[in-house]
Amino acid sequence: MYFAIKRCILSGIKYFCIAMIWTMSAVILAGVFCRFVLLTPLVWGEELSLTCVVWLTFVGSALAFELNSHVIVDLASNLVHDSGKRVIRLIVSFLIIPLSAFLAVAGYVMMQQTRNSITPGLNISVAVLYTPALLGGILMFWLACEKFVYALLSIVSGRDIVPPLAILPPVEAAVAPERPAEGGTTRC
Repeated sequence: MYFAIKRCILSGIKYFCIAMIWTMSAVILAGVFCRFVLLTPLVWGEELSLTCVVWLTFVGSALAFELNSHVIVDLASNLVHDSGKRVIRLIVSFLIIPLSAFLAVAGYVMMQQTRNSITPGLNISVAVLYTPALLGGILMFWLACEKFVYALLSIVSGRDIVPPLAILPPVEAAVAPERPAEGGTTRC
């Protein structure tokens, strides 16, 4: 059940990130068209694309963390033996836990401080720009705690124990059949 819920949440985040990329691209193209062809710039275009970038960065970072898409850690773990990889996974998870907690708290504080400020173009609260820091911090905290427990179990047992991926990485999804979630084939 836990992995089915995790799969639904992370699948939703994946599609949300895809929507943010498409929205950002469409708004930028529309902004260029309006400015140079119609000679009337979109007043709200830059703010909306900036908002999409902020949401994509913070919420998408949790998804990248789940998929182990951080380049430096991948490079470092390829240089060491299996037991070293377990230690690196433990250290990375351990370091991400306080960082993500700080990110969530700081995002919440900034949301509270800016909730009454309004953006000029979109006419929305500036807190909308800090909400993804809170959400991304909470998601990364959850995923880092899970990875920390699995990394600790791996070191204690002496064999690799990794949490099942809730969603397949994009490259694997194109070439590998979909793996069912633990406990059944619940899909979201």
